[in-house]
Amino acid sequence: MDHVIGAVTRGISMGVAVTSEAIAGRTGPKNPPVDYTTQQHDLDAIETREEPSQTRDSDTEQSTIEEISAKFLSVHITAVPAGFQLRPLPNPVVLPQRRPRNKQRGFIRAYAPSLGECAAIDQKTFVDVISTWDQASKASPIFDVLNLACFAVGFIPGGVGCSNLTENPGLLISQIPSAVSATVGTAVMIAQELQLRYKSNKYLEQLNEVLFKPRGLFAMVMVYKPDMADEAILEANTADPTRVALVKHSDDSLSGAKKILRRLHVHSGAVPSDDYIPECAELIYPTSDNALTSQQLKLPGIPAESQQAIQNYLDRRAQDAWAHKNCDSKLSKASPPREKGYVNRFCDPDHRVNSGSIFGLLTGGTFDPISQGRVYRAEAAAKAAKQLPLTEQERHDAYMGRKVRNRVTGTPSKKIPLLEKIVRKDVLYFVVCNLPTENEKTEIRTMVAKMKSET
Repeated sequence: MDHVIGAVTRGISMGVAVTSEAIAGRTGPKNPPVDYTTQQHDLDAIETREEPSQTRDSDTEQSTIEEISAKFLSVHITAVPAGFQLRPLPNPVVLPQRRPRNKQRGFIRAYAPSLGECAAIDQKTFVDVISTWDQASKASPIFDVLNLACFAVGFIPGGVGCSNLTENPGLLISQIPSAVSATVGTAVMIAQELQLRYKSNKYLEQLNEVLFKPRGLFAMVMVYKPDMADEAILEANTADPTRVALVKHSDDSLSGAKKILRRLHVHSGAVPSDDYIPECAELIYPTSDNALTSQQLKLPGIPAESQQAIQNYLDRRAQDAWAHKNCDSKLSKASPPREKGYVNRFCDPDHRVNSGSIFGLLTGGTFDPISQGRVYRAEAAAKAAKQLPLTEQERHDAYMGRKVRNRVTGTPSKKIPLLEKIVRKDVLYFVVCNLPTENEKTEIRTMVAKMKSET
């Protein structure tokens, strides 16, 4: 029952938050306070001055990978300037997801100055890489049509005229439309996901060939997966997982079926903990980050600026929620700084009103015995384990139901293994690294082969 109450409470709070941000994005504040400002009109003005490669969704919805690639190459000079001395990057460039666990939103718009200093890749080129990659990663609109058709088929009445035969045949036939709708709908979802993966990886391959590899670099997607299998953790402990993924995926010798299968992967490799995420190069964030959104909700009847505000808010909320739960993570530190606050307390994922308790919701976070009980239990557990008293941040984390010193303080979620595996979405990050030398490739392959032979 606690799970249901928590889900309903968070749903109500989220509804209030989204509505507030949509209204603020539509009208703007009458008397803008210091924290709660909206820059939507400025961003809209920036959008009207977009370069050709930063076109809106409606302009690129039918574009193929080749067409998007041609547009990118027509705007940017990918060849290394004559006389430029290429150098290895001092640190990899790591970009977290714009909205953690949501592939459709892509990665944050950020730029590492070291790319210009070492590889002659300017800010506009690199930001356009991320923008056009989002455009190339869209599934065909035909899948939306098929999904709508499947939804309609499910409402077709079945078993008409069969009730006079026997009871069971009529019942069986009546279930056929629903069964067809569910089966075809599932097949469409799988096909859509595979096409998204294929197009995304194919375009990234092209970017590597024309832009990154000639500069001694390689771009790929990695996944942060702390619940990896034991053998994967052993491999990570044996060798740097980022370097292992580089060796595997920078190999051009693959062809035919193996190359196609590689394009169906979500990521190039996985890291079992934050310790294996490389130290990121210093990043700067373009002021028009929000204006470069390439995936938006298409909701009829809702103004475009409100939809934009909702998308931007959900991005910020997801980033902040991830950062609060993983405050020491390198991915959290790579997220863009907050240039504006939240419209109200319901919008802030770290406010006590969003603790998941019905008391917190009804009292605005001022009185919540359930959440306070979490703090008492966390303090008692620390005292029983003869640990130091909780810090103020740990007390707040316990109040919000987060893990404190690897102990669950809120209501633990009930996991269904198969459903968890299907539904769970991993946290991805985009990384640009130096290409390994032949000696490094040989060393890593030998190390991995030795590890596998010992298991």
